[in-house]
Amino acid sequence: MDTSALDASAAAPPVIQATALAKSFKTPQGLLQVLQDVSLTLNPCEFASIRGESGAGKTTLLQVLGGLDRPSSGELLWNNERICGRSNAFLARRRARWLGFIFQSYHLIPELTARENILLAGSIAGSRSRELAPAADALLERVGLGGRAAHLPSRLSGGECQRVAIARALLNKPRLILADEPTGNLDERTGEEIMTLLLDIVRTEKTALILVTHNTTFASLAPRRLILRHGTLHEENSSPAQS
Repeated sequence: MDTSALDASAAAPPVIQATALAKSFKTPQGLLQVLQDVSLTLNPCEFASIRGESGAGKTTLLQVLGGLDRPSSGELLWNNERICGRSNAFLARRRARWLGFIFQSYHLIPELTARENILLAGSIAGSRSRELAPAADALLERVGLGGRAAHLPSRLSGGECQRVAIARALLNKPRLILADEPTGNLDERTGEEIMTLLLDIVRTEKTALILVTHNTTFASLAPRRLILRHGTLHEENSSPAQS
């Protein structure tokens, strides 16, 4: 068996590494500590799930890991590159190429077609739509929406909108996907279909995945299962997660 690809993956730096991250917010009642001493290392192609009670800070954690929000303290590396303290313009450029986001509410632009919503990810990364159109169409076929390319989100079902969101997240071939409750707005059967599709694609594309979910069945699909409790990340049934 050719193990060169496996050896290369093992030698590659972590796709993301967080050390002692903390995040607090000022409120009229005082300082609200949402995250404290969160450490996490995720390697190339690795799949981890994160569960936690409502209000535990899961979405805040994903926003900090994805550079959409800044930590109050701690260190964050993408591919061994320091992220904390960088400018918003730097973060936007890196994020467009490095990360893909999938949200519970899809976040599609209502005035844009399915194809145009996917191509928007390329435009943000500085690519021309003309160059990425074949890739967008291939992704639409991959997620089962080859015949829906010209449809607006209002003409798509919830499951179809999430398929568009998955395709959009993958257009720039990111090293890491951050998925925040991607089945939260879907019925059980559609949620299962979306999860099967997402996992199949990230395995094929060799993309690392962090999945935030309330669904214990979906969480259990991850080889690595984490729980966010009292602002700290724990490996399931163990002590706090270590780097």
